[in-house]
Amino acid sequence: MGLNGGGYLVQPLNTRSKEAAISGTFEIVIDFVNKSFDLGVNLKVNVANGIVHGNGDIVMHASKNEWFIYLGQWDVYANPNSYEPWNDEKRILVGVSLGPIQSDFNLYFMMGSIVPELPPLPAKLLANLGMQDGGSFQDPRKPNPTFNDKKPGFAFGAGFHKEIDINVLIFYANIEFFAGFDLLLAKKFSGDCEHLGINGWRAEGQAYAYLSVEAGLRLNLWIYEGDFKLIDIKVAALIYAQFPNPNYVYAALRLKAAVLGGLIKVDKQVKFEVGKKAKCNENSNPFSDLPIVSEIYPSGDDPVEVFDDIRVAFNYPRDVFKVFNEEFPDEPSRFYYYKIHKVELKKGNVNVPLEPEPIYTKDGYSAKFPTKNYEFFLKIVI
Repeated sequence: MGLNGGGYLVQPLNTRSKEAAISGTFEIVIDFVNKSFDLGVNLKVNVANGIVHGNGDIVMHASKNEWFIYLGQWDVYANPNSYEPWNDEKRILVGVSLGPIQSDFNLYFMMGSIVPELPPLPAKLLANLGMQDGGSFQDPRKPNPTFNDKKPGFAFGAGFHKEIDINVLIFYANIEFFAGFDLLLAKKFSGDCEHLGINGWRAEGQAYAYLSVEAGLRLNLWIYEGDFKLIDIKVAALIYAQFPNPNYVYAALRLKAAVLGGLIKVDKQVKFEVGKKAKCNENSNPFSDLPIVSEIYPSGDDPVEVFDDIRVAFNYPRDVFKVFNEEFPDEPSRFYYYKIHKVELKKGNVNVPLEPEPIYTKDGYSAKFPTKNYEFFLKIVI
């Protein structure tokens, strides 16, 4: 069964479609066979001839296996490399216009059994948090935000974006500022991982801000035509946190400035990391932080003698060894051992024979793989 329609707030019938301060449409679908309920609402706001304007969607769903309520949301299919929260049409977008000044706000609230991870950070923020040596910024969060698989949670986010362009005689100034935050509370872990957080529930959040100020002279001379930058300042800041049990905080700040067309330059960057990220997966690698193999010789451009054997250093001994849980010291230690499954040595695409078993040192922390004697045949045709 379905029902749809429209609504207008306190507006005469003859002008309701054009001048209503708040208007909207809705659709309701009830499936009696599958026992589900769906509601979709689209609202539009236009107050005081557009001084306050905006739009947003409300989505509700309830069925036997899942439920959710979204008052706006972020676009999970958006390209993270060009993401701009203030242009995300899935969010509730509100604008305030006062003459030449216009400000844009965006927000969302989601709760239910299907809630996405944190949204991507603004692309312009990431670009300006890039490393001073030209390297890209290492995002401390999950690389590809997606929907959790049947995991309940709450998510809320809001942001602000403002651009100002000033032109007075030959002077110009371009100012851009945006800031925002996102919060997520979700049941991240279950089973063997439920000791993380509080019964598997964890909070995660991010807050960011960006400011760009460019000002200078707009010249149109017979010897030069274009913009001459007097100042060019960019500041980007980010803080990201996970908590509780364990707690983790990451923060980064970067200032880039150029004065008098680059005659004076400043590029300073500060970042810090406190705590440890929660890692718990039944199929995860317990040696991801400290791998079993620490070093192989020779490697890369190491000089090699004719009679050198291949040597391997290990971070753990050969036989059964104990691993302590540094993150949760009250939990019992676990015992492991490793087995070398396969070793290959190649010269080009040809396998070079090795002795079947490595020769370990007494402490079991290193071994060598003796190579068998083999011959090369060289033929020169003139």
